[in-house]
Amino acid sequence: MLTQPLVVDNKKNLNNDNISNTNNPDDLHTEEFKNFIIRNYIKPDTENEIKNILSNRKRYLCLSNTFYIFGEIFGFIQTIISFTNTYYNNITLSFIGGLCGVLAILFFRIGSKCTELEKENTEKVNEILKNLNINESVQDLSISEKEK
Repeated sequence: MLTQPLVVDNKKNLNNDNISNTNNPDDLHTEEFKNFIIRNYIKPDTENEIKNILSNRKRYLCLSNTFYIFGEIFGFIQTIISFTNTYYNNITLSFIGGLCGVLAILFFRIGSKCTELEKENTEKVNEILKNLNINESVQDLSISEKEK
């Protein structure tokens, strides 16, 4: 399917958000067309991207904290089972203790990855703000939570 390139019709007002096809490619280089694209496509997309990134940062922080807590719990359980196993000398307890240790390591790794993703999202937001010439920056949630 062949399509013509998108151009602005000089007969229509861009403030009414009307775009139609014409055969004049020079219409694409007008200030009105640039403003139309920025106002209707770039600005809303940038706003949505910033909102999504900021909400994802909070999700990653919550997930990170949850996985770290479960990692600690399974680490304690593994330690208790290991000490208990010395008295009972049961192979099932050894297996359960080892499984708890593996789960603790897994949860710490996942928590670490969530923290890393939260920091990456913070860097993304700060890069967007920098590109928009906004001098304010967003602080890492994991750092601000530790300082409280």
